[in-house]
Parts: sequence; C-alpha cells; structure tokens
Amino acid sequence: MHQTQGNGSTPGQEPPNDGLLAGRIDALFGGLDARGRVVLSHLPLTVTVVLIVAAAALFSPETLVDERFRLALLGHSAIFVACAAIPWGRLPAGVFTVIPVLDCLAIGFTREAGGPSFNILSLMLVFPVIWLSVGRQRSRVLLAVLGAVLSTVIPAAALGSVPTQGSMIRTVFLPLVMAAIAVSAHIVSGTLHRQRKALLRKDQALAETLAESVDRQRLLDAVLAAVGVGVWVVDKDGNNVLINRAMRDDPTLARLTEAESTTTLLLSDRATPVPSGGLPAARVARGDMFTDELIWAGDEKDQRAFPSARTPFAPGTERAAAVS
Repeated sequence: MHQTQGNGSTPGQEPPNDGLLAGRIDALFGGLDARGRVVLSHLPLTVTVVLIVAAAALFSPETLVDERFRLALLGHSAIFVACAAIPWGRLPAGVFTVIPVLDCLAIGFTREAGGPSFNILSLMLVFPVIWLSVGRQRSRVLLAVLGAVLSTVIPAAALGSVPTQGSMIRTVFLPLVMAAIAVSAHIVSGTLHRQRKALLRKDQALAETLAESVDRQRLLDAVLAAVGVGVWVVDKDGNNVLINRAMRDDPTLARLTEAESTTTLLLSDRATPVPSGGLPAARVARGDMFTDELIWAGDEKDQRAFPSARTPFAPGTERAAAVS
C-alpha cells in the first residue's frame, strides 16, 4: 500500500534506479497525480469488497437482501467515489487520511451486518491500517489503531448488536493485532525509506566521482595529445595501456609498441643491441626506474637517438615510459 503525503506525493516517489518490481511500482505512482494515487491506494480494498459481494451472491444470497448489509456496501461505494472525485492535490496535506479511517468504519458495519458468518471480514482492516501506517509520521500509526477500535465499537453500538463473548474478544484483541501490524508496517517502511535515501546518496556520490574521473581523463588525453614527447604506458605484464599521438606518429617509435616488433634498439655505443630484458617496455613492466638513458633506433643510415625515462603512472597497475 502507498500513502499520499505532503504535497500529495507518495513515499518512495524518487525515480527508480533498477528494473525491479518495486521500481516499476514507484514509477507508476510517480506518474500519477494526488487523486490517482489515492484511488490506486484504495483499489485493493475495493476489489476485495467486490469479491466478497460475488461470494455472498453465490453462498449467502440472503445476506445481500439485508438492508443493513446493502447500506454498508453503499458506504464502501461512496468512499471509493470520494477517492476519485475529490481533488486531493488542492487540499491540505494529510486530509486523505480520512479515507482509510472511514474504510475501517465501513468494514466494521459490513462485518456486523453480515452476522457471524462474516466475522472474517475483520481481516480487511489490514488494508486501511497499512495505508495509514506506511510513512514517516508516527501519528498515523495511532490513527490506524484508533480506526481499528472504532470499527469494533461504533458499528456494534449503531446496529444494536447484543454483546457476546466473541464480540468482546474481538473488541479487545482485534485492535491489538492491528496495532502490531501498524507498528511493523511503519518500521519496515521507515527502514526501506532510509535505505533508499542512502542508496540515492551513494549513487549521487558515484556519479560525481565518475564525472570527475571523466574530466580528468579528458584533461590527461588533451595533455598527452599536445605534448611533444612520446608517452608509452604499459601494465605490469608489459601489455600496452596507452600510447599518445607523438608516439604513434613517429614511425620508429610506433614500431616499438607493436607486440611483434622487429625494431632493433642499440645502446649508446650505437653498435650493441639492447638485450630483450633491457628493452624499455620490459624494464618498465618490472618497475625499474631510469632517467634520460640514451637508446638508438632506426636504419643504419637514419639512426636516431631517443632519451628514455620511466616514471610511476598508477602504482600497482600501469607504468609509463617517456621517449623523446
């Protein structure tokens, strides 16, 4: 059950952040105005009353002839019409609570008019009791209990029912049971409301962190694209993570980044090949630190010297080598 509160909204009206049934129900309620939410909240009780009438027509048709029972059903109908006709959004907050209280009275009159065979209709009090109790206002829990009490006292007095042991037990225990249900519904709804707010705060914080990360990534991309030094980022296994434009645009340097590169690097004497374990990517992957070490690359007639250095980029994950 949902309740209208404040400006006519219902608890949990925030946009759903998942595909669960609860999120779909919230989306449905969020798309309705105050009147629609009141009608939808009252609908379970209305459907139940219709089913009771159908069952009475099959198994106890004499009950439907009883004038008191028919007046009780007319009361249910009038309450539902009020839900649909009254512009709840224009009224002060909380006025809608008169509907579930009237429901309690209508249920009591229906039960009393139906006689002992219809005592089970007291279970229908669950609908208005939960409707009142779900929310953050504790006063509505007391109102739910009061409605349960009135449903046992006023109909009996109005219809002149003779007190019996069963009716006295109902007068005492029914409000106690409804009070337990009301308190439980209030606690559960409050817990769910707090959990949802916490999840929304976490989602917002995550979205802000993601936005900051994207901004930083764009800034880093812009810097790496503009800098004239080749930057080559590898992970701890030597796999390529990032190669900037200066590295890609230089044919010699670009070949160094290929997985099956055949480019030969020479030490500073321009004659001794760099051993496989001494290649920049291998040394960076191992975590070796080096600065301004000269390596030679290119064809014999067009050899070029490239100062290389290694700097930490993201400790424990990626490592960067700069070649110019």
